[in-house]
Amino acid sequence: MCGIAGILKYNGGKVEKSKLKKMTDSIIHRGPDGEGHWVSMSGQIGFGHRRLSIIDLSNDGAQPMTLKERFTITFNGEIYNYIELKNHLIGLGYSFTTKSDTEVLLVLFQHYGEKCLDHIDGMFAFAIWDEKTNELFCARDRLGEKPFFYYEDRDVFVFASEIKAIKEVISKIQVDKKILQNYIDTGDIKSNSYSFFEDIKVLPPASFLKVKDSTPKIEKYWEIILKSDLEEISEAKAISEFRKLFESSIERRMRMDVEFGTSLSGGLDSSSIASTICSKTNKALKTFSARFNGPLDEGKWMEEVINKFKLQNEKVYPQFDKMIDSLSKLTYHQEYPIAGSSMFAQWSIMQLVKKAGVTVLIDGQGADEFLCGYKEFKYFAIWDLFYTGKWKQFLKERKLFNQYFGTNEKIGWGFILYPLLNQFGKLPKEWRYGTNLKERLKYAVEKDLSNLLMSADRNSMAHSIEVRLPFTNKELIEYSINLPNEFLYQNGETKSILRKSMKGILPDAILHRKDKIGFAPPQNDWLGSKEGKENVLRAERILINSGLNANKKYPWRSIAAASFLEVFS
Repeated sequence: MCGIAGILKYNGGKVEKSKLKKMTDSIIHRGPDGEGHWVSMSGQIGFGHRRLSIIDLSNDGAQPMTLKERFTITFNGEIYNYIELKNHLIGLGYSFTTKSDTEVLLVLFQHYGEKCLDHIDGMFAFAIWDEKTNELFCARDRLGEKPFFYYEDRDVFVFASEIKAIKEVISKIQVDKKILQNYIDTGDIKSNSYSFFEDIKVLPPASFLKVKDSTPKIEKYWEIILKSDLEEISEAKAISEFRKLFESSIERRMRMDVEFGTSLSGGLDSSSIASTICSKTNKALKTFSARFNGPLDEGKWMEEVINKFKLQNEKVYPQFDKMIDSLSKLTYHQEYPIAGSSMFAQWSIMQLVKKAGVTVLIDGQGADEFLCGYKEFKYFAIWDLFYTGKWKQFLKERKLFNQYFGTNEKIGWGFILYPLLNQFGKLPKEWRYGTNLKERLKYAVEKDLSNLLMSADRNSMAHSIEVRLPFTNKELIEYSINLPNEFLYQNGETKSILRKSMKGILPDAILHRKDKIGFAPPQNDWLGSKEGKENVLRAERILINSGLNANKKYPWRSIAAASFLEVFS
């Protein structure tokens, strides 16, 4: 896990190492263990790198790294299957001089070119310069775990892991107030579609970018393919295959030369990861949790898992006053308006992890999006039963839904009209991302998830911590999302296949929870307090003085937008 930067001159200019160093100095938090800078013989291009040592702690893994005097790379991330890829490449006749995954990635690119991306299980953002063809190749992982921002004009192409590094050499960059006002009005933060700065672009997830002859071109290299005809599969076989993929993903993410721990929320996902890790090591597992005074606290479920697996656990209680005190620093590192107080809860956990001397945190993000974990997905699962003529199952699931969740929500009958409305171009808002469960899950994985992963990257790297996510494994996602729907939602329970695979392992209290709260501090209570109201008024004054309109209905947006202006204007 590292920070990367680079400058490519189009019209005969020379890259200065001093500018590369200014860029990497601004993101030292992403890599406090070392730095490197490289400029090509022609001076046309230069790379910078900050290193957080995780695999191969020796200087052999230092970057930028050059292969055969032709390919030079600056790379941020981890290639989890680098051992398998290395053995494959050795079988093809290649040799290696280091134990690093960076060298494996370079050789993989040498052999396969852009198709190397099809072989990688990992999180990454990297750039490779081909001295022979004078072409720059940049790529980003499938789900957008690692960031890649860039600026271009007729003279130069500049990229980095964070916008602040680009601002070090392109000083004219300003806050985009139109996009900021749109956030205030709508709450939209599409962090992998655009930035909140004028002229700063984002390389989308699952995409690569080539620059040759001053013409950047972007192509997408991966998307989820939904099968039109799902094969019948026994429950036993589905559970076995899911468990195999899940365990393999965790085992790969345990490959490192530093100490690691896990987050623990008391929910199914983090508990499944912690229990699986415990089955693969004799070392007491360190876990880290956020707790809250009041009804949103999940401590009793955390204790179930802690006691069963004899976990070490450290906890933090995020408070509103501390969030306000930390808001400027949090905004500085996120480079986007803070979407909500849950990001501060995550920030607080990272502080706890850093204090404990742990370098890698294995986390449970990513499962909700493809295992039908979110509230709205339950509707799609039940609607699908009706539309496909599975009347008996539909009536059963509708009854269970209303029984389990009927206090605040119910399954009515209005959805029967949705296909008809769709025919007349009156698409219901519920269907705006797809008309069935599979389409909605695909959208959630490919579009929604990246916002969460980006904020997790920033919160962790601000504290020089790497986050690894077992549920982001490509094969696990593609297999699970194409299972019949009953493996995703059944008997009123989401994530059916995960629950079944963990039966007999996790405590029943965790296995059959239907009231999972999520990473949810009591934000409304905080904002309703005297201190909260004072901060809202202060934020509204800042927005008005900057020519922007506040949002009275959603006061948090005003606080977040005002903080963004104060930090970056």
